[in-house]
Amino acid sequence: FVGDPEVGGPALGRAVHALRHRGPDDEGFAVATANGGQRAVGLGIRRLAIIDLSDAAHQPMTSSDGRFTLVFNGEIYSHVELRRELERLGHAFRSSSDTEVLVEAWREWGVDVLPRLTGMFAFAVLDRRSGEVVLARDCFGIKPLFCGEWRGGYAFASEVRALLEFPGFDRGINPDRLYTFLTAFSSDFGDASRLAGVGQVPPAHCVVISKHGEPGAPVRYWRPDLRTRTDLTMEEAAEQMRELFLESVRLHLRSDVPIGFALSGGLDSSSVTATARRLLGPEAPLHTFSFIPRHPLTNETRFSDEVTRATGSTPHAFTLEAEDLAADFDALTDAQGEPISSPVVYAQYRVFARAREEGVKVVLTGEGADELLAGYDRFAPARLASLLRAGRLTDAAQLVRHAKVMGNTRGHMVRGALRRALPGPLLGAARALMRATPTEAWIDRAWFADRDVAIRRPVRSGGRSALRVARYEAVAEGCLPALLRFQDRNAMAFSVENRVPFLTPAFAELALSLPEEYLLTTTGVRKAVFRRAMEGIVPASVLERRRKIGFSTPAPDWLARLEDWVEHKLAAVDWLPFVHSTEVRRHWESVRSGRSWTGASVVFCCISIATWLERHEITW
Repeated sequence: FVGDPEVGGPALGRAVHALRHRGPDDEGFAVATANGGQRAVGLGIRRLAIIDLSDAAHQPMTSSDGRFTLVFNGEIYSHVELRRELERLGHAFRSSSDTEVLVEAWREWGVDVLPRLTGMFAFAVLDRRSGEVVLARDCFGIKPLFCGEWRGGYAFASEVRALLEFPGFDRGINPDRLYTFLTAFSSDFGDASRLAGVGQVPPAHCVVISKHGEPGAPVRYWRPDLRTRTDLTMEEAAEQMRELFLESVRLHLRSDVPIGFALSGGLDSSSVTATARRLLGPEAPLHTFSFIPRHPLTNETRFSDEVTRATGSTPHAFTLEAEDLAADFDALTDAQGEPISSPVVYAQYRVFARAREEGVKVVLTGEGADELLAGYDRFAPARLASLLRAGRLTDAAQLVRHAKVMGNTRGHMVRGALRRALPGPLLGAARALMRATPTEAWIDRAWFADRDVAIRRPVRSGGRSALRVARYEAVAEGCLPALLRFQDRNAMAFSVENRVPFLTPAFAELALSLPEEYLLTTTGVRKAVFRRAMEGIVPASVLERRRKIGFSTPAPDWLARLEDWVEHKLAAVDWLPFVHSTEVRRHWESVRSGRSWTGASVVFCCISIATWLERHEITW
């Protein structure tokens, strides 16, 4: 915090205690006062020890010249290479920690070090000479960093629950972000949060807080250039992608504690696990953790078993029942600190719990690959839009013929493509015909309109590169920020560090520069270039599969089996002013009578919001 030390000091202690699950291994504080003790900067940390487990890595850590003091959540995977460079420049080190490398790198380069970092991080660094504090967050927002004004100054923390220990934070709901969550199930992007009084440092940005506690505007330090186009052939692109991915996994394997792998059996998690085996050699212990749905349409056991056999890893597979979700729902809500959109978040929560039970403190996952490499069903319309804008009608027709293999109906694909392919002047008229504005009857749109929430959301056409724009949207504003938030809170609830080797600037820049046909072919092959890159590493059965299942849970079946629990929870939903409870209950009937997936999504979303509002005392 920056502000009143008399109130801020005790609040800092409570805030750090609220984050004890994120770091059970160590605790530290540093307070610097100014203006005759009238103002202070207070830094606190709970440490999860991953690199250098000794006391030499204790935080807050101060640079060797005494000027900069740092608190840091995350990992700098390139710390070995940065250390060598800093040693050549005359820096000496007393530990082997990445924290010390970061604080010395800050001393050497200041904010210019940010684009040089390969890692996931949220940190605050105090300049004791100027009294300024700089907040910084990694390129993709893998690690969270919330901030805002309290009654005595300005505060920042890894989770909202810690900020609320400072008096005066506005606990009112942010109606714009609530609407985005209800209509898109994502609202974790940019510089706002679900609470009106709490913001966040956006990914790939830093914020300077003056010695008086006044934050400046966020400053971006990295952005992929969507205008860049590679001239690599398919084979050259696959080889370069292979090299970048192997190097990323190599860096992500750096750890002084046991490492495990979340394995679904899909291409992404299988690639991470198989690449780790290739890099670590045949003798290194490899532990995989897999949730196995009982539903035959979502069960990927055949593929995960193939990967564990091929890699010689030790599998830890488990199933879950509906009753498990009900029993853990309040704890899950507390861990997330915000509403969640699907029971699949619970399945991931239990993956990290299982890892911790086995003594594993670091888990690598495949998050980010679907967004960068066009793995989701919803990217097919954007690909079609690009073909239409380029006048490639024969290729467009071929893609439509393969709609089913990409999880689309032909009509859905064409409608979605037209939304992105039409010129701007025609798009507004087409909205009415294609119902591009959401029309979910269960949402009370008048409530949001009264609060100046924009009901219509823009659709970017992307010109001839609609798929590139759609992928960047998914990374920056769509599903990826939400998935990273879910994963961070689920992992840290059990004091486990999650790592995502697909999410490095170098890999993202290459992926976003590739021709669209390298990613999604007109015959419906997704991630084509990455499949080529993983040949000889990932089992052929995984590389050749076409139907995408994704990490999922049987939400309609679970909710239908929890009838009494759902009815109890819906009693609280009846009081929510921004939904029509009669429509929500109509969806509930569709779940009970027909196992409706749409109905399950609506019911679960509303139950989650109501539980969050109640447990965290949020007002509207």
